Amino acid sequence: MRKDTKGFTLAELLIVVVIIAVLVAIGIPIFSNQLEKSRDAVSISSIRSAYAVAMSDMLTYNGYTGEDGNGTRQNYIPEENGRRIYVNHVGSKYYVSAVWVKVNIKSRKANDWSGLADNLPFILTDNNSATAPAKNLHGDMGKGFSKNKDAYVAFYFDSAGTGNLRYAYIFQTGKS
Repeated sequence: MRKDTKGFTLAELLIVVVIIAVLVAIGIPIFSNQLEKSRDAVSISSIRSAYAVAMSDMLTYNGYTGEDGNGTRQNYIPEENGRRIYVNHVGSKYYVSAVWVKVNIKSRKANDWSGLADNLPFILTDNNSATAPAKNLHGDMGKGFSKNKDAYVAFYFDSAGTGNLRYAYIFQTGKS
């Protein structure tokens, strides 16, 4: 006499669960890496936009006398829209020496921006010096970077007032 069985056996269900677990175990690291690459792309895009803003400000404010309405010379233009413009002078010639621009950093890991920083039109460093060697040539965020703080890119220009970018420095300050 034959029994009519409806449903699956325990062994069949366990095999299905194991197959699904293996697929998930393979998929999660791949998904995580792709997610971090997309965050890096957003971060590099923000840095490129900051570069465009800095170059625009440098062209706009080169020759700015640095004086307020009372004739007092200022070394910087007050921060506006997340950026600060520093103005220096050599004799009577005024030039923009630096522009700080607030950027949105989405990356969460200390990495090399997934190689995307290789194509920037400038060197992004992790220290504030044009001569000192950087530990990370691409401004690696490192362990000290926090998603809870504002990130800035400081673009430093030459002292001749020609607008040549010497280097860019990425750092964090303050809480957002």
